[in-house]
Amino acid sequence: MRYFLAIRLQFIEKFDISLTFFFVSVIISPMRTLTTLQINKFYDSYKSTNVTFTKDVIAAIGLRPEQVMLRCGGEQWSCIMNSASMMQAKVICELKPDIISALEGNHQSLSLRLAFSEDDGKETVAFFVSGKVVNVSTFQAKTNNFILVTIDYTQKAPDDLIEKLGLLLEANINATKRNSERLALADDTIHKIDLLSRDAFVFVQGIPRRCILIDISFSGVKLILVGVANFLMGQEVTVKFDFDHPQTTIGVKGKIIRVEHVEGRKDLIAVGITFKETEVPIIFKMHLNKFFGQYKISKEVEEANRV
Repeated sequence: MRYFLAIRLQFIEKFDISLTFFFVSVIISPMRTLTTLQINKFYDSYKSTNVTFTKDVIAAIGLRPEQVMLRCGGEQWSCIMNSASMMQAKVICELKPDIISALEGNHQSLSLRLAFSEDDGKETVAFFVSGKVVNVSTFQAKTNNFILVTIDYTQKAPDDLIEKLGLLLEANINATKRNSERLALADDTIHKIDLLSRDAFVFVQGIPRRCILIDISFSGVKLILVGVANFLMGQEVTVKFDFDHPQTTIGVKGKIIRVEHVEGRKDLIAVGITFKETEVPIIFKMHLNKFFGQYKISKEVEEANRV
């Protein structure tokens, strides 16, 4: 089993010809929560699947864009993640003579520095991925010139990277494959998706209303609120969920497709909301996948082992 040390880099660079001195404090990463078996399964299933680094993806996996660096020939440059898989990455750098010269002279040996926030947002876990340049193309954006560098990893990707990409890809797949499965929300079940509370807000015509969450799925949510059934039916809404790990509030857009009175309470209405499929944030899917993917599968394995 290979162990990757996630490193928090605090470095001071001193250039004496081509020599760089690094002061490195090394920590064992608490970021990884999956077993080696699960990591290997992710790699076997998704190793060639490419992920485009949109704002939604960057927020979901906790990437620290300002700390992404391309290191080559004893120098390093800030770069932007364009996309990545478990075998390859594409990064964007500003076109400069020194980086072109370095890439031409060291195209078989470079490293990509990636950094991610921990769930609490207070710590950063960083590591280097070794690789080689397989393609460089230029393009212009406004008045600046840039290069798109394609890098093939020369070693198996670090487990932390496999976990980040694997959890995201699995959540997207389960959001389609298991979209009708529902989790009944109670005080003893909300922790399975890191939901802080069943108490939430639903915005109807832009006005926030307090509500209680009853059950949830990738495709919708059932909740109870004070209201008039005829008015609520068909309304476009946004439901705000408060999650932990990382602590964040996520708004999901949807439409009320079902209303019914709560027995014994004429003032309360139970509503069924279907989410707008193309507008469900990836980080929301990843939270739900903690139950519909990781938690549920682990429980099924436990039960099978008892037989």
